[in-house]
Amino acid sequence: MATASARLALVLLLLESALIGALVRASHALHASGLVGDMGFERGMSLFRQWEAAYGLKPEQRLPPTNVSLPPNVPPAPHLEECEARSARRREAEQRGANGESPEWARPKDCCNCDPQPPWVRGAEAENLAKTRVSQRDIWERQFPAGDCEGQRLLVLPWSTQQMRGVGSGIHVTGLFLSLSMAFNRTLVPYPDSYQHANTPDCIAAGHNSSWECFFAPLVSPACEAVVRRLMAAPGGENLTECTNVDYSGLETANETVVCVNPLRVDQLKLESRATSLWGTPHLDRVDMVEYMGRMEQDDDFKMLEVRWWRAQATRFMLRWPSPYLCHVINRVRHSSYGLHAAMHLAQFEEERAEILSLVAAGDPVRFLVKDTDGKADLEGAAKVQAKTLAELRFGGNTLEGEVWPAKGMESCAFDCGPNGEGRWKRKEVQGMLKGVGGEVYLPRPMVSVHVRQSDKFKEMTLLSFAMHMFFTHRLRAAVPDLKNVWLNTEMESVIEQTKQYPTWQFFYSSNPRLPLDANDTRAYEFSQDVAVSLASALIASECDYFVGSLESNWSRLINELRSTNGRLYAGFIALNIGLW
Repeated sequence: MATASARLALVLLLLESALIGALVRASHALHASGLVGDMGFERGMSLFRQWEAAYGLKPEQRLPPTNVSLPPNVPPAPHLEECEARSARRREAEQRGANGESPEWARPKDCCNCDPQPPWVRGAEAENLAKTRVSQRDIWERQFPAGDCEGQRLLVLPWSTQQMRGVGSGIHVTGLFLSLSMAFNRTLVPYPDSYQHANTPDCIAAGHNSSWECFFAPLVSPACEAVVRRLMAAPGGENLTECTNVDYSGLETANETVVCVNPLRVDQLKLESRATSLWGTPHLDRVDMVEYMGRMEQDDDFKMLEVRWWRAQATRFMLRWPSPYLCHVINRVRHSSYGLHAAMHLAQFEEERAEILSLVAAGDPVRFLVKDTDGKADLEGAAKVQAKTLAELRFGGNTLEGEVWPAKGMESCAFDCGPNGEGRWKRKEVQGMLKGVGGEVYLPRPMVSVHVRQSDKFKEMTLLSFAMHMFFTHRLRAAVPDLKNVWLNTEMESVIEQTKQYPTWQFFYSSNPRLPLDANDTRAYEFSQDVAVSLASALIASECDYFVGSLESNWSRLINELRSTNGRLYAGFIALNIGLW
């Protein structure tokens, strides 16, 4: 295992180096075009290297640094996160009060009919599937009950039954278990330390061997997990371990406090739609549409609309926060794919800002005149106003950057019921916790995410060529003429090679090893690749402005589920096939 992991780490290092080499060549082209001057070019290269060192992105640094310390003349990287600090704020945001009170973002349901504000959901209400924020609050309350979880009705998830599933398929099956727990008023608890995709040296180093928490925030409270651990170790715990003590058809009337259901016996569609009904008919309140083969498509199968809505909610909750380790992997992927792009454009911005400030300093003084008490022009006062204005415009002193736009952060509107029950909104940081919790980071926008699924998927769907994907991607330019950036997700090395045939597009992608065209053992490939890099690539894809993919692929569906519950419900989506929505 260690030898295989070492080989994989070496392959990833070589691929990452190749990506950075391509970025360096692109930056030289930018320099040659005259868009970035000599000083700007050197500044861009310097920023790239200093960010790499400060954020711990050198090949030998597999885990995030405790603190990010930048030199005085180096601004924060717009495309990177301070993983440990951001993760600490996220954990704090999910803490209950001393007496078990819900976090302030999960405001009580009887509080003037106010809506919850889970910090992992972005965008306006109309930009997400209906009831997204309410359902996310309700799922969190069920999975993180107050108290020590003693006496709580639990449903145990046997990760072991998913050992031969792909990552995307496994996430969807876990969402099915979550629907069971919600429908039957139970808390879902996975078997502790049994998530096989996290059985890697990096997860061990991060302290989460074979644990979901190696990649994402916990699915359940530690107290409930401790109850399951104790029961598994007690006499008779083998029934729980073997998952044979109850069939799902008897789950509704089961009296046992802790039960386990074999997922192979579950009627998937029936139970997923049952969870949806807990919130009424949200799948009918706001229905998204996609373009399919040049025409707008809307699923009129109400049962499948229910399934799609629930899957999106389950996926959003399960993947709501990356762990510090996965956050660090995302940083590595971002930096190796478009970090130099960000650095060069920031250097260009600094050059242009210096020119603009010099023009302001030499500008017409009348614009800065201040009247004195006699109504006469106060030239001395005008000079002071001008100096103050210039100081505020310089980097680091801009009030927009410091107050209105918290650095990569977020402020929340909190609802105040008032002494007489009247409802009013007021701006504040909810318990000071949400600032800097869930803001987005830089992408080269506008950007379209393209997912090309091939290899063994021919067993389940008709495979489409990369050229076909690019044909539909190119159609987006009719509406967005300046679109040129593509975030590419694929398992095929041949697809990466074909990107050279599209010189008017700029492709960005992760450094994961990919399959050659004649590969046969795709299952072995899936379990040998870096799962963290694949997850990072999917999360970045969900942040893009547009999406071209295949809804018959679990991975494409997962990306679309993340988009439709994070402010991109109506962002452009072109589907090359429909399949199981």
